[in-house]
Amino acid sequence: MKVIICGGGNVGESIARYLSLHNSNVVLIDNAPEKTDSIGKALDLQVVCGPASRPDTLERADAENADMFIAVTPYDEVNILACQMAHTLFKVPTKIARIRDVGYLDEESAYVRGRDNKNAIDVVISPESEVALSIFRRLKTPDAFDSLEVAQGQVTILGLRLEAHNPLIGDEDAFSGTRIDNVRYVLMRASRRGQLLPLTSSLRLEEGDEIYMAMEKSHVENALLGMNYNPSRTRQIIIVGGGNIGLSLAHHIQGSIHDVSLKVIERNETRAQYIASILDHTIVMNGNALEPQVLHEANIKACQAMVAVTEENENNILTTLLAKHYGCEHVTALISNQVYSGMVTKLGIDTVVNPRDITISKILQYMRRGRILSVYTVNDPEGEIIELEVLEKSSIVGKRLQDVHLPKDVHMGALLRGNDLIALHEDTTIKAGDHITLFSPERWVRDVEKLFSAQFRLF
Repeated sequence: MKVIICGGGNVGESIARYLSLHNSNVVLIDNAPEKTDSIGKALDLQVVCGPASRPDTLERADAENADMFIAVTPYDEVNILACQMAHTLFKVPTKIARIRDVGYLDEESAYVRGRDNKNAIDVVISPESEVALSIFRRLKTPDAFDSLEVAQGQVTILGLRLEAHNPLIGDEDAFSGTRIDNVRYVLMRASRRGQLLPLTSSLRLEEGDEIYMAMEKSHVENALLGMNYNPSRTRQIIIVGGGNIGLSLAHHIQGSIHDVSLKVIERNETRAQYIASILDHTIVMNGNALEPQVLHEANIKACQAMVAVTEENENNILTTLLAKHYGCEHVTALISNQVYSGMVTKLGIDTVVNPRDITISKILQYMRRGRILSVYTVNDPEGEIIELEVLEKSSIVGKRLQDVHLPKDVHMGALLRGNDLIALHEDTTIKAGDHITLFSPERWVRDVEKLFSAQFRLF
């Protein structure tokens, strides 16, 4: 399979690295010689230096023989035009474009897809919308730094950073899935200071460890209570930044969380007036959230959650730290710089959201087909939460779970059979058609796909 990637930024380089590990024929296009030089030396792939939207650049990349075209440059217009060139001139079967400006996405993406419905762009990835949705899911479980739903919405996987009060700390049965307040959980992943911990009976969790645990969605609240968290719904929320992400998040909150007091702080006066005109039951404040007076006017001390989603990493970090200092219970910062992501949680920021990780997860999900149902990228250290379907020809069909020899550090979290959620234990027998959710370190992903006969295939 031949894949052309336009854009050598964080997202483009990460996708290129992933595909090259899967023996795909990858060509990366970027307009900056220093970028193509460094990526060409680091990865086993072909690089082409030039504007991604020019036909001669695509011709040098041999677009005529490409199976997939992924446009993730920093510019929406370049991504749109490049996909249209790939479609019209080179007949590339599948085109994926990252588009940030929601103005291009009106009328069900009629503009970017083409009104003749001839699929100039097959898949549109909107980072702002995906980031807003991800933050919204986490607001519903504010004690978790990560939250996602699998198994047709029946299972929730929570990412938790263990605090001193958590009864899992030092528990000899933490790995075995002992019930917490009558809720059975499955431990899928644990890490300590950026290193994976072996999930064995000898595991003893410590304060500060980060874990991913799966449980039935309806039992999340009881499980959090059993771990001495307070999962009650957030009543007062402040959003700092009224851009596309902030506005989309506000719409999600208004539409799904009842009895909530919502405030938006936007620095630009014109933008603040616009937001106020389209949001109902929301207080919009024009001001700088780094000024203590503005935070006090927003009643920061009574706020359960603040989300800082401006376009500036440093502002988001400082704003959330200031909010935490004044008594806000839970703060979330949007941070696109990977260097900051691993540091700021140590400073007291509860949750970090990285648009790069979310965008990569969505692109990988669309890239796969067949029996790979969903993919979610996990960092520090890197890995994936994968939901897949077991095929009849898989070698594990008919085997008990204890007889399935998974690669090291690969752990199952949920098994859906039809519409029934099956409890995982050593005697659970795997059947064809089962939907299984598991965590796998990046180095084992390909082996997992082979084991489950859910091979990596492009559109």
